[in-house]
Amino acid sequence: MCESGVNLTGLKLGLHQLGELNGLFEKGAAQWRAIAGSLEHGDLASCLQEAIENSAKIEALLKQAIAEANHLSDHHNHEVTITKL
Repeated sequence: MCESGVNLTGLKLGLHQLGELNGLFEKGAAQWRAIAGSLEHGDLASCLQEAIENSAKIEALLKQAIAEANHLSDHHNHEVTITKL
């Protein structure tokens, strides 16, 4: 962060890192869902499946947020700061 505004490069990096973390969550949840399914524990597997589906929604929203941050960068002559918080 900058004192006079938001560091867009840092924001985009943070959003990208959240996307990577979300991908790790999704892989882990899928592994646990498979284990729960093999134990024939349908309720647990169902909850994990729902978490995976919500993870896909999060991924789409993070991609949209990165696109918006890129749009801000493009419209501020590649400056790293925008309006004061």
